[in-house]
Amino acid sequence: MATDFHIGGVIGDSFELYYVNKVVFFGTDAVNIVGTGVNGIGFAYPLNPDFAITGSVGVWNEIDTDLVASDSYTGLGLLAGGRYQLNESGRWMLNFDIMYAKPGDDSLDYSVLGLQATINVMSH
Repeated sequence: MATDFHIGGVIGDSFELYYVNKVVFFGTDAVNIVGTGVNGIGFAYPLNPDFAITGSVGVWNEIDTDLVASDSYTGLGLLAGGRYQLNESGRWMLNFDIMYAKPGDDSLDYSVLGLQATINVMSH
């Protein structure tokens, strides 16, 4: 399950700048739930009327919880992708992003790389 929330506005004729909150929830077993996401500033720049490139930078958060203990990590989060307009009014969009994140704690030797696709309803 994933969430994809944007709120912002258009600068000039077409450049969009917005706050972005993307979260992905998944379980690694019956008692372990992991949530990971990026909160930050995003942009969209149209290449043509139907397709725009997107990107975001912000704080990456990961929460790993089970019945015994809970851990939380933060670091840099980056998103890069695109958005395709599914209908003529521009309200329905297909978004896809590649997410890269690295915990700020140097003792944690891993990074997160993921792919997210969402169908969004835009309101103008």
